[in-house]
Amino acid sequence: MKKKQKETTTIFYILTAEQRKIKKTNMSDQKPQWFWNASQNPFKDPSPTWTPYSSEDNKIIEEYFQSKSIKAELKDHFVYFNEHMQVHKQDFHKQRPIKREPNK
Repeated sequence: MKKKQKETTTIFYILTAEQRKIKKTNMSDQKPQWFWNASQNPFKDPSPTWTPYSSEDNKIIEEYFQSKSIKAELKDHFVYFNEHMQVHKQDFHKQRPIKREPNK
């Protein structure tokens, strides 16, 4: 007895130049967003106040992160990736948790 072979169909989608441009634009808009905890006591407050970094700082932090650096340098702070911590340059005791989320 001969087994019947299953038919498979491959569908190719051909995108126009405009569709490729839109797709590329949409993908590039999906940059992650970095946040810092703005709670008065960021290590004890049960409800963190996650505040997004400015677009300029976010871009700087993400560039350092993508380059596999251990920290990013901003105007007044260092952002340490492994520790998930923002530290003030002039006062190491001023620290706040950070997080990174994909842009939705």
